[in-house]
Amino acid sequence: PDGTDTAAASAQTSQRLPEDTLTLPAPRPNRRAQRRPYALIAARMRRTAYTLRHAPVLLLLFGTPLLLWQTGKLDAALDRVGAETDRLYRGARSAMNLQLRHVRVIGRRKTAVGALRKAAALTPGQDVMGIDLAGLSERIKTLPWVSRVVVERHLPDTVVVRLWEHQPIGRFREGDRTLLIGDDGKAIPIHADAAHGKLMLFAGDGAPEAARTLLQILEKTPTLRGRIAAAIRRGKRRWDILFDNRVVLQLPESHEESAWLRFAAMERKHGLLTRGAVSFDMRLRDRLVIRKRVAVSNTSG
Repeated sequence: PDGTDTAAASAQTSQRLPEDTLTLPAPRPNRRAQRRPYALIAARMRRTAYTLRHAPVLLLLFGTPLLLWQTGKLDAALDRVGAETDRLYRGARSAMNLQLRHVRVIGRRKTAVGALRKAAALTPGQDVMGIDLAGLSERIKTLPWVSRVVVERHLPDTVVVRLWEHQPIGRFREGDRTLLIGDDGKAIPIHADAAHGKLMLFAGDGAPEAARTLLQILEKTPTLRGRIAAAIRRGKRRWDILFDNRVVLQLPESHEESAWLRFAAMERKHGLLTRGAVSFDMRLRDRLVIRKRVAVSNTSG
């Protein structure tokens, strides 16, 4: 039996197909690895040559400031550099003709030209780039008619001044003088004259700040608005309206618009202002209090 098994195994081995056996190729020599030491040496030599070739430039860049600092000449060198830079800037500015020749003013209506020229303090030929735009704006803003100002530099030779002036909406009696009220709710430090006679007269503490709101209410009844002589602010809380016949309407603090519209409706219907009343009190929401003139009798005995 042992001989039979051996013969069978030998027959099976002799019948094995060729693809059952893997043949590995012989290893090739690594020529790149053999050349690597020479490449590394060549790269190091190139870096060394580059460093030596640029050594003077590196020494000049880093060594000169150190030498100047050690010898105490760095400040003088910096001063010379600054002077040379300034000279070059002046030369470039002169070549570009950056000298002030024109000042354009946009939006001026009431501001006097002389006052504007004095506040601006600009002179022809001065350096356009050297003009302090913020300071120029602040100086112009101090003029009484000026509400807002924007100053721009337009190269090569122009400065543009854009003005927004106050728009008067009323007159304000303050002591013995009458000023104007601007649309921003501030008193304009300008005396009212005959040209402003059609503007409504206001008085009382806090009147300029509240004038715009009151005018918006009064304009809803233009006919009755035309008969108003003045509006007096009381305690910064409410208004007294003085009509052209010296009759006074006392408006409430919190619902002045509805009170004014109710009074206007009653005036149209009943002609309240022609009934001989001295004042109308509407400070109470649900009633109208009328005070009339009292006739004085001179009879004796």
